Amino acid sequence: MPQATNELGRYIDELRQQQNLSWRRASYRCGLSPETLSTVVRRGNISTPRPATLQAIADGLGGNYERMMILAGHLEPPEPVSPSPEVRAMIDHLIDVYLAIRHDPAAVQAFVTSIGVQADALRAVACADEHHTEEAEQRYHNTRQFA
Repeated sequence: MPQATNELGRYIDELRQQQNLSWRRASYRCGLSPETLSTVVRRGNISTPRPATLQAIADGLGGNYERMMILAGHLEPPEPVSPSPEVRAMIDHLIDVYLAIRHDPAAVQAFVTSIGVQADALRAVACADEHHTEEAEQRYHNTRQFA
């Protein structure tokens, strides 16, 4: 039984445990020898496993290959994405609205309905942008009347 001493090893062990597999069964499911899987789990990014080995583990245990590649040091983690000022303002507004109505079930239901109407309006705008059709723009304007 290998002991996971690194984040990659812990991730693989978590995948194995989620499926109630022994280490031997997990290795066979991955198409690897038990020794190879044990080495990857114990040593992880110390002796960087080959991408093909990580792909076999991801396929065999249902893991995320890209995450394994990052944990093994083959890839850099993606930069966090910050929302644009417009999106941040929308999020802040939604939080303010929620805080104002959270204790009133009828207000919460009306708010949820309003969000559905607005989502329909956004889909219509996207359709208008894509197809430049007057019909899509009309649907957008019609849905705005009910928001």
